[in-house]
Order: sequence, then C-alpha cells, then structure tokens
Amino acid sequence: MALAYRVPRKVPQIDLAAFAPVLYSVIPLVSCKNLESKEENHMTQTDETVEGSLGILWENYGEASASPKYSLLFSRYKDFRNGAQRPKKIVGNSELEGYLINIHFTTNDAREWIKQVREKRSVRIDNTMMPAEFLPDYEP
Repeated sequence: MALAYRVPRKVPQIDLAAFAPVLYSVIPLVSCKNLESKEENHMTQTDETVEGSLGILWENYGEASASPKYSLLFSRYKDFRNGAQRPKKIVGNSELEGYLINIHFTTNDAREWIKQVREKRSVRIDNTMMPAEFLPDYEP
C-alpha cells in the first residue's frame, strides 16, 4: 500500500496591520458589551489583565432556602494552560457582587449579571478582562 500525501502550496501573505484600525473599531475591548449601564466601564486590555470568558454557575439552584453557591470558571483566550481548570467558589449574592466589582465590573453590571444567573442558573461573560492578581484563583 502506497502512502499518499499532499504538498502544501504557497498561500499569499496578508498584511493584518492594515486591518487593525477596522478590527479594533468593530471588536470592543470591554466586558459586558450586551448590558446597558449608565456607569462607564473601564475594562481595557493592559499588561495587568488577561482577556477571556468568565462562566458563573449557580450550583445549588434547587435548594430555595439555602445560600446560593456559585462556581466561577475563567477561560483565557490566549496562552491557555493545559489540564483541568480549578473553579473559584463563592457563597452568597453579596459575595459574588463584591467579587465582580473587585475584578472591575461596574456595580450595575455586576447586579445585572447576578440577576441573569438567578434567572438562567448559569451565564457566560465573554470578553472579560481579568486582572492578573485574580488569575491564580483559576490555575490548576
């Protein structure tokens, strides 16, 4: 049996730098892009932040009388690590709100995300700019 293989052909190179102004005007570098907020959101890409998705899961939604327990997972878009990811555990709505404010969400946006988690049991927040000091919470 003979092995067949394909030889890659040359692909023309595209100068992406020419498209940078267009890309950055279309793709916002802020979190909570789907939420309406009167407060200005100050989350922008810096050396001290990492862009990714923040998932919030309400673990004990079936226990109406219990304090809500949340599990948070942050998935970075670039330079992700292999292996299982460690979730951050938070108990209580006020603790979750405080954490979201600490990672630079506005108060109104934090409350809106908590409202959505309570309605849907989980939510994924794309384009979250996670401050570097909070990244060890999610490392394996």
